[in-house]
Amino acid sequence: MSLATYAPPEAAKWWTNRVTPPDVHAARRWVRTQLAARGLDGPVVDDAVLVASELLTNAAQHAGGEAELTLLVEADRLTLTCGDRAVH
Repeated sequence: MSLATYAPPEAAKWWTNRVTPPDVHAARRWVRTQLAARGLDGPVVDDAVLVASELLTNAAQHAGGEAELTLLVEADRLTLTCGDRAVH
């Protein structure tokens, strides 16, 4: 199913209080499951899983604490963001 034909629900969120390698693995699984539940598959899912992994790995290396992924699927785009509580 293409993103252009999908009607979006509200954003989904995933949270951890300390990013560890098992958390990164769990988040990748969560992203894949969330997108599959919305009827998406193929390269867009693989890319989103890779982006989630990179975002959380960066949060683990540079913030060292809590992290939250937000996944939003709209008619023509997929948005994946990662927030942390690091003070820069």
